Amino acid sequence: MTLETRRKVITRNRHALTCTSCRARKLKCDKNLPCGSCSKRGEPTSCTYHHIAHGKVSENAQNAARAEARLEHLENLVQDWLGVSSSNNEVEVEVEPSRNGVSRITRPDEAAVQPGLLTYTGPSHHAAILEDIAELRNVLGEVLPETSVEDDYVGYSEMDILFGRGRPLSLAQILLKWLPSRPECDRRLASYFRAQSIAAPFVHVQQFHKQYDAFWGDRYATSPLWISILFSILYLSERTGVVVPSVSPRFSHAATQCLALGQYHRPRQFAVEAIIVFIQARLTDGLDPCRELGMLLGIVVPLAYTLGYHREPQQLKHITAFEGEMRRRTWSLILQLDLLNPFQLGLPHNIQAGTWDVNLPGNYDDLDLTESMLSLREPRSDHHITKMIFYIAKHKLMDVFARILKYALCTMQDVQERHLMERQQELEAAYESLPAALHHRNIAQSITDPAMLVMTRRCLDLMYQKCRLVLHRKHITTGRQASIRISYDAAISITKAFVEMYPEFKPGGQFFSDRWLMSSITFSDFLMGVMALCLILCQDQKVSILCLAAEEKAQAVHLLRQSQAICLEHRERSTGARRVVRLLSALQSPEHNILKQHESRPGHEVGYNGSDLPEEVVASDVDMEYWQNMFEDPQWALMEDFFSINFDAS
Repeated sequence: MTLETRRKVITRNRHALTCTSCRARKLKCDKNLPCGSCSKRGEPTSCTYHHIAHGKVSENAQNAARAEARLEHLENLVQDWLGVSSSNNEVEVEVEPSRNGVSRITRPDEAAVQPGLLTYTGPSHHAAILEDIAELRNVLGEVLPETSVEDDYVGYSEMDILFGRGRPLSLAQILLKWLPSRPECDRRLASYFRAQSIAAPFVHVQQFHKQYDAFWGDRYATSPLWISILFSILYLSERTGVVVPSVSPRFSHAATQCLALGQYHRPRQFAVEAIIVFIQARLTDGLDPCRELGMLLGIVVPLAYTLGYHREPQQLKHITAFEGEMRRRTWSLILQLDLLNPFQLGLPHNIQAGTWDVNLPGNYDDLDLTESMLSLREPRSDHHITKMIFYIAKHKLMDVFARILKYALCTMQDVQERHLMERQQELEAAYESLPAALHHRNIAQSITDPAMLVMTRRCLDLMYQKCRLVLHRKHITTGRQASIRISYDAAISITKAFVEMYPEFKPGGQFFSDRWLMSSITFSDFLMGVMALCLILCQDQKVSILCLAAEEKAQAVHLLRQSQAICLEHRERSTGARRVVRLLSALQSPEHNILKQHESRPGHEVGYNGSDLPEEVVASDVDMEYWQNMFEDPQWALMEDFFSINFDAS
């Protein structure tokens, strides 16, 4: 044997059979994802495996096995549901092919296409306004990395367990790992219930307190689904109150585990409520829309139908007056969430008009309702501020918003034009029907008002302005002056309100105890307002907009610069924020300085100067490939049908 032969390096071409964490700790690994060792340590997200670069065959096989396991789990869920319905004469389930969780393509030539993936791009995501800003197709930027279906499954997500990836822990393990002491729970619950604007309307204070005492009396006899509600409330409590916990217990992990353990997909007590509070909690976590929540809505809506939540309780037997009112509150919140989350994702909502007959919940304080009551008293007047007044008022606006979305999604031009003013009149009537105390007032006029009332006004005004913008935005590029005027006013109101509120969400600010509002829904509305202002300025480059004065265009530029500073602060947390930073830097690049053309007179102060942008944001090597990649990215093309005008066309 020669020296060269003896020194030959033998390379390892097999996949590693242990995860990186177990290998580093020299522990035995069961080769699951996450493995048992990582799960026991409470570090499922750290469980990863090294793959050999050229081991494509085994990697594909692993992906196929994972897909097969998920499919098998889904089939088991359907079979379980069918088994429950066939064995229960009171619950009848009719199974139809699901359309909720499946992407559909209406016009493949206009959809964002990736290798092996077709994704429908719907018309209600703020980012797709870029599709109308054709001037930006000549602006250069860094190339976005190509994405694929597998990108969503590279790491472990705590919500994966809800969709068949792994098994939940036992109830004893969950409580031992995540349940804090009772005094700490008490403090967190007090913080949650004081923040009335975020407290779920169907979580009745007195009823919950009784259930809470019973839980501490015998924790292991309590439904895991009710315990999931408790953990979701504890999770929400971190976003209320004046104190920020130094160490954040992973209450969301516990709520997820309890949902899976309680078999949330089956029609049983607390299932609907547990999912809804969980969705509500997760909406406050992060600034970008969450697709998994859309999947959960696709589960909870048919589940609520199965359990009869869609029917007026007076039409159902064996439902007490108290239970009926709680069911009305639950259905109202389901309706609202079923509109808001799909709107963020650019997808149609699940609940269709004419399939439910539940009355609007009454304006009651929780003290007005008891479990033993035989009938409901007369509701309080609309001028009496309760925690329900916000949900009732929002319900009225959301009812019109559903019709506006249907109009906005319609592809028939004659229908769109015919119903435009009809929807506008319905919206104005709905807003005017709200109590005067809930109409918008600026902060200076609200300094003596309760914080909940101030926040309610803000939320309702943002909802109203969003309805106006969604209704009229499509007509900006057709040159319809009335729609441009309304869109401008709505976008200015949304953007200005967010810019004003933003510093108040920070410690010491007026809205710090309501910082839950700094959520993906509010942030998406803010980005939509920013995009609409960009679109209006770009449209003005094509054809001068006569309905806007020069001072109004300068005001838009002023707000865009302030918005740029906010997005810069959150570009590490939000994909949308990063892309808005790039968009705004492109608008003020030397070759396409659209913002500069509408700049205010010298001496006018602006909130943020684009020259302060980091080098990587304002680099001069931005090229068309970046923007074309952005237009092809499904996250940015979700409103493709909604914003489909080509400025380059003659």
